Amino acid sequence: MGPKLDSAMLQNWNLAPFTYENPEGTTFFAPERSCLELADTPQTALAVSIARRSRFLSRTKEAAAGLDMRMLKTPVEGKFIDLRTVSAELPREQRWSLGNAVPADIDGVLFRPAERPTATAIAVLKGQALGRSIQTTHYRFEWNGVRIDRLYPRFSRERRRFLQRRIEMALSWAKAVWRAIWSRRPFTPRRSPTQRHTPEPRTRLAHWRGTGSAPAGHWTACHPSTEHIFKAEVTCSHGHRLTLKGHSISARGQVQPSVICRHPGCDFHEFVMLDNWSHRRAAQTALPR
Repeated sequence: MGPKLDSAMLQNWNLAPFTYENPEGTTFFAPERSCLELADTPQTALAVSIARRSRFLSRTKEAAAGLDMRMLKTPVEGKFIDLRTVSAELPREQRWSLGNAVPADIDGVLFRPAERPTATAIAVLKGQALGRSIQTTHYRFEWNGVRIDRLYPRFSRERRRFLQRRIEMALSWAKAVWRAIWSRRPFTPRRSPTQRHTPEPRTRLAHWRGTGSAPAGHWTACHPSTEHIFKAEVTCSHGHRLTLKGHSISARGQVQPSVICRHPGCDFHEFVMLDNWSHRRAAQTALPR
Protein backbone atom coordinates (compact mmCIF):
# COMPACT_ATOMS: atom_id res chain seq x y z
CA MET A 1 0.00 0.00 0.00
CA GLY A 2 1.43 3.39 -0.99
CA PRO A 3 1.91 6.39 1.29
CA LYS A 4 -1.11 8.40 2.38
CA LEU A 5 -1.76 11.64 0.55
CA ASP A 6 -0.93 13.61 3.71
CA SER A 7 2.38 11.79 4.18
CA ALA A 8 5.27 14.06 5.21
CA MET A 9 7.42 12.60 2.43
CA LEU A 10 5.02 13.91 -0.22
CA GLN A 11 6.01 17.46 0.78
CA ASN A 12 8.77 18.57 -1.56
CA TRP A 13 10.86 20.26 1.16
CA ASN A 14 10.99 16.93 3.02
CA LEU A 15 11.49 14.84 -0.11
CA ALA A 16 14.16 16.90 -1.90
CA PRO A 17 17.08 16.41 0.56
CA PHE A 18 16.76 12.64 0.20
CA THR A 19 16.35 12.75 -3.59
CA TYR A 20 18.95 15.27 -4.78
CA GLU A 21 22.57 15.01 -3.71
CA ASN A 22 24.23 17.99 -2.02
CA PRO A 23 27.64 18.25 -3.76
CA GLU A 24 29.19 19.99 -0.74
CA GLY A 25 27.86 17.51 1.79
CA THR A 26 26.53 18.55 5.19
CA THR A 27 28.06 19.14 8.61
CA PHE A 28 28.71 15.47 9.43
CA PHE A 29 27.93 13.62 6.21
CA ALA A 30 29.59 13.41 2.80
CA PRO A 31 27.57 14.08 -0.40
CA GLU A 32 26.74 10.42 -0.96
CA ARG A 33 24.79 10.18 2.32
CA SER A 34 21.48 12.04 2.13
CA CYS A 35 20.66 14.29 5.05
CA LEU A 36 18.27 17.06 6.11
CA GLU A 37 19.50 19.59 8.70
CA LEU A 38 16.97 21.29 10.99
CA ALA A 39 17.36 23.86 13.78
CA ASP A 40 15.89 23.84 17.28
CA THR A 41 14.59 27.44 17.32
CA PRO A 42 13.55 30.11 14.78
CA GLN A 43 16.60 32.23 15.74
CA THR A 44 18.95 29.36 14.94
CA ALA A 45 17.16 28.59 11.67
CA LEU A 46 17.47 32.25 10.62
CA ALA A 47 21.16 32.42 11.57
CA VAL A 48 21.98 29.30 9.53
CA SER A 49 19.83 30.39 6.59
CA ILE A 50 21.37 33.87 6.47
CA ALA A 51 24.92 32.51 6.54
CA ARG A 52 24.31 29.91 3.82
CA ARG A 53 22.26 32.19 1.58
CA SER A 54 24.93 34.90 1.89
CA ARG A 55 27.62 32.41 0.88
CA PHE A 56 25.61 31.38 -2.20
CA LEU A 57 24.86 34.97 -3.29
CA SER A 58 28.51 35.96 -2.81
CA ARG A 59 29.67 33.12 -5.03
CA THR A 60 27.25 34.07 -7.81
CA LYS A 61 28.01 37.81 -7.38
CA GLU A 62 24.33 38.71 -7.22
CA ALA A 63 23.29 42.37 -7.30
CA ALA A 64 21.25 43.86 -4.46
CA ALA A 65 17.89 42.13 -4.15
CA GLY A 66 15.15 41.09 -1.74
CA LEU A 67 14.63 37.38 -1.11
CA ASP A 68 11.34 35.97 0.18
CA MET A 69 11.92 32.99 2.46
CA ARG A 70 9.47 30.87 4.43
CA MET A 71 10.06 29.10 7.74
CA LEU A 72 8.77 25.55 8.22
CA LYS A 73 7.99 23.80 11.49
CA THR A 74 8.62 20.06 11.27
CA PRO A 75 8.14 17.48 14.07
CA VAL A 76 10.92 14.89 14.34
CA GLU A 77 10.86 11.54 16.12
CA GLY A 78 13.50 8.81 16.09
CA LYS A 79 16.81 7.52 17.46
CA PHE A 80 19.57 10.14 17.42
CA ILE A 81 23.22 10.21 18.49
CA ASP A 82 24.29 13.26 20.53
CA LEU A 83 27.37 14.91 18.95
CA ARG A 84 26.92 18.29 20.63
CA THR A 85 30.24 17.89 22.44
CA VAL A 86 32.09 17.88 19.09
CA SER A 87 33.72 21.26 18.42
CA ALA A 88 32.57 23.31 15.44
CA GLU A 89 36.27 23.88 14.66
CA LEU A 90 36.83 20.21 13.85
CA PRO A 91 38.05 19.84 10.23
CA ARG A 92 35.46 18.65 7.73
CA GLU A 93 37.22 15.33 7.05
CA GLN A 94 37.12 14.43 10.74
CA ARG A 95 33.47 15.42 11.03
CA TRP A 96 32.61 13.29 7.98
CA SER A 97 34.55 10.42 9.51
CA LEU A 98 32.34 10.63 12.60
CA GLY A 99 29.29 10.69 10.34
CA ASN A 100 30.43 7.58 8.47
CA ALA A 101 30.56 5.73 11.79
CA VAL A 102 26.86 6.36 12.50
CA PRO A 103 25.05 2.96 12.33
CA ALA A 104 22.41 2.37 9.67
CA ASP A 105 19.63 1.92 12.24
CA ILE A 106 20.13 5.46 13.64
CA ASP A 107 17.85 8.23 12.37
CA GLY A 108 20.40 11.05 12.71
CA VAL A 109 22.57 13.13 15.04
CA LEU A 110 22.30 16.20 17.28
CA PHE A 111 25.07 18.79 16.89
CA ARG A 112 26.08 22.41 17.46
CA PRO A 113 25.78 24.54 14.28
CA ALA A 114 28.81 26.72 13.54
CA GLU A 115 26.55 29.72 12.89
CA ARG A 116 25.17 29.58 16.47
CA PRO A 117 27.32 27.31 18.65
CA THR A 118 25.09 27.60 21.75
CA ALA A 119 22.09 26.15 19.90
CA THR A 120 21.15 22.64 18.79
CA ALA A 121 20.65 21.38 15.25
CA ILE A 122 19.45 18.00 14.02
CA ALA A 123 20.77 16.06 11.04
CA VAL A 124 18.02 13.68 9.88
CA LEU A 125 19.13 10.67 7.84
CA LYS A 126 15.74 9.04 7.27
CA GLY A 127 12.62 10.70 5.93
CA GLN A 128 10.50 8.38 8.05
CA ALA A 129 11.61 10.34 11.14
CA LEU A 130 9.90 13.49 9.84
CA GLY A 131 6.37 14.59 10.57
CA ARG A 132 4.31 16.80 8.31
CA SER A 133 5.79 20.31 7.97
CA ILE A 134 3.73 23.43 8.65
CA GLN A 135 4.48 26.79 7.05
CA THR A 136 4.94 29.55 9.65
CA THR A 137 6.37 33.04 9.13
CA HIS A 138 7.49 34.31 5.72
CA TYR A 139 10.64 36.49 5.88
CA ARG A 140 12.24 39.01 3.55
CA PHE A 141 16.07 38.88 3.38
CA GLU A 142 17.58 42.14 2.09
CA TRP A 143 20.80 41.40 0.16
CA ASN A 144 22.82 44.60 -0.48
CA GLY A 145 25.27 43.02 -2.93
CA VAL A 146 27.77 42.18 -0.19
CA ARG A 147 25.78 40.67 2.64
CA ILE A 148 22.26 40.29 4.03
CA ASP A 149 21.97 43.38 6.21
CA ARG A 150 18.24 43.32 7.05
CA LEU A 151 15.47 40.82 7.59
CA TYR A 152 11.86 41.21 8.63
CA PRO A 153 8.62 39.21 8.58
CA ARG A 154 7.32 39.53 5.02
CA PHE A 155 3.68 40.23 5.77
CA SER A 156 4.00 42.13 9.05
CA ARG A 157 4.46 45.54 7.40
CA GLU A 158 1.20 45.25 5.47
CA ARG A 159 -0.55 44.12 8.64
CA ARG A 160 0.87 47.06 10.58
CA ARG A 161 -0.29 49.52 7.91
CA PHE A 162 -3.79 48.04 8.02
CA LEU A 163 -3.95 48.27 11.82
CA GLN A 164 -2.49 51.77 11.75
CA ARG A 165 -5.24 52.93 9.37
CA ARG A 166 -7.89 51.40 11.62
CA ILE A 167 -6.40 53.09 14.70
CA GLU A 168 -6.24 56.44 12.90
CA MET A 169 -9.91 56.12 11.90
CA ALA A 170 -10.91 55.26 15.49
CA LEU A 171 -8.91 58.17 16.90
CA SER A 172 -10.42 60.56 14.35
CA TRP A 173 -13.92 59.45 15.31
CA ALA A 174 -13.13 59.73 19.05
CA LYS A 175 -11.75 63.27 18.58
CA ALA A 176 -14.85 64.32 16.67
CA VAL A 177 -17.11 63.02 19.46
CA TRP A 178 -14.93 64.71 22.08
CA ARG A 179 -15.12 68.05 20.30
CA ALA A 180 -18.90 67.75 19.92
CA ILE A 181 -19.37 67.07 23.64
CA TRP A 182 -16.81 69.47 25.06
CA SER A 183 -16.79 72.24 22.43
CA ARG A 184 -18.03 74.85 24.94
CA ARG A 185 -15.50 74.04 27.66
CA PRO A 186 -12.40 76.26 27.91
CA PHE A 187 -9.34 74.65 26.41
CA THR A 188 -6.39 74.06 28.74
CA PRO A 189 -3.26 72.86 26.92
CA ARG A 190 -1.64 69.75 28.37
CA ARG A 191 1.98 69.81 29.27
CA SER A 192 4.08 67.43 27.20
CA PRO A 193 5.67 64.70 29.30
CA THR A 194 9.41 65.04 29.86
CA GLN A 195 11.71 62.49 28.30
CA ARG A 196 12.65 59.59 30.51
CA HIS A 197 16.32 58.80 30.68
CA THR A 198 17.82 55.38 31.06
CA PRO A 199 18.19 54.54 34.76
CA GLU A 200 21.53 53.89 36.36
CA PRO A 201 22.95 51.58 37.42
CA ARG A 202 22.17 48.95 34.80
CA THR A 203 21.96 45.20 35.29
CA ARG A 204 25.37 43.85 34.26
CA LEU A 205 25.59 40.57 32.38
CA ALA A 206 28.88 38.66 32.50
CA HIS A 207 30.55 37.44 29.29
CA TRP A 208 30.22 33.67 28.81
CA ARG A 209 33.19 32.16 26.94
CA GLY A 210 32.39 28.48 27.46
CA THR A 211 30.60 26.02 25.18
CA GLY A 212 26.89 25.39 25.13
CA SER A 213 24.22 27.80 26.32
CA ALA A 214 25.22 30.70 28.53
CA PRO A 215 24.05 30.34 32.17
CA ALA A 216 21.57 32.74 33.76
CA GLY A 217 22.82 36.34 33.98
CA HIS A 218 25.38 35.93 31.15
CA TRP A 219 25.71 36.85 27.49
CA THR A 220 27.60 35.31 24.59
CA ALA A 221 28.62 36.70 21.20
CA CYS A 222 26.87 35.69 17.98
CA HIS A 223 28.70 34.30 14.97
CA PRO A 224 30.41 37.16 13.03
CA SER A 225 28.22 36.51 9.98
CA THR A 226 25.00 37.19 11.93
CA GLU A 227 26.13 39.66 14.61
CA HIS A 228 24.92 42.68 12.59
CA ILE A 229 21.38 41.28 12.85
CA PHE A 230 21.16 39.40 16.17
CA LYS A 231 23.81 41.50 18.04
CA ALA A 232 24.30 39.05 20.95
CA GLU A 233 22.57 36.27 22.83
CA VAL A 234 21.71 36.76 26.51
CA THR A 235 20.27 34.49 29.18
CA CYS A 236 17.91 36.23 31.60
CA SER A 237 18.06 35.76 35.36
CA HIS A 238 15.50 32.95 35.06
CA GLY A 239 17.56 31.01 32.50
CA HIS A 240 15.67 31.88 29.28
CA ARG A 241 17.68 32.56 26.11
CA LEU A 242 16.96 35.52 23.86
CA THR A 243 18.77 37.55 21.21
CA LEU A 244 19.19 41.33 21.06
CA LYS A 245 17.76 41.71 17.56
CA GLY A 246 16.13 45.14 17.44
CA HIS A 247 18.44 46.60 20.09
CA SER A 248 21.53 48.79 19.80
CA ILE A 249 24.71 48.23 21.79
CA SER A 250 27.20 51.02 22.52
CA ALA A 251 30.98 50.58 22.55
CA ARG A 252 30.77 50.27 26.35
CA GLY A 253 28.20 47.46 26.08
CA GLN A 254 25.12 49.49 27.04
CA VAL A 255 21.99 47.99 25.48
CA GLN A 256 19.11 50.17 24.27
CA PRO A 257 16.17 49.87 24.72
CA SER A 258 15.45 47.77 27.79
CA VAL A 259 15.53 43.98 27.46
CA ILE A 260 12.27 42.07 27.97
CA CYS A 261 12.09 38.28 28.23
CA ARG A 262 9.09 37.07 26.24
CA HIS A 263 9.05 33.62 27.85
CA PRO A 264 5.58 32.94 29.34
CA GLY A 265 5.51 33.85 33.03
CA CYS A 266 8.96 35.50 33.07
CA ASP A 267 9.14 38.98 34.65
CA PHE A 268 12.65 39.90 33.46
CA HIS A 269 12.60 43.50 32.17
CA GLU A 270 15.85 45.39 32.70
CA PHE A 271 18.24 47.93 31.21
CA VAL A 272 21.41 45.89 30.83
CA MET A 273 25.12 46.31 30.18
CA LEU A 274 27.25 43.59 28.54
CA ASP A 275 30.57 43.18 30.33
CA ASN A 276 33.63 42.89 28.08
CA TRP A 277 31.61 43.84 24.96
CA SER A 278 34.45 45.72 23.30
CA HIS A 279 36.73 42.66 23.54
CA ARG A 280 34.17 40.08 22.40
CA ARG A 281 36.06 39.20 19.21
CA ALA A 282 39.38 38.65 20.99
CA ALA A 283 37.66 36.45 23.55
CA GLN A 284 35.60 34.47 21.03
CA THR A 285 37.03 31.34 19.45
CA ALA A 286 37.24 31.70 15.68
CA LEU A 287 34.53 29.74 13.90
CA PRO A 288 34.27 28.78 10.20
CA ARG A 289 32.08 31.12 8.16
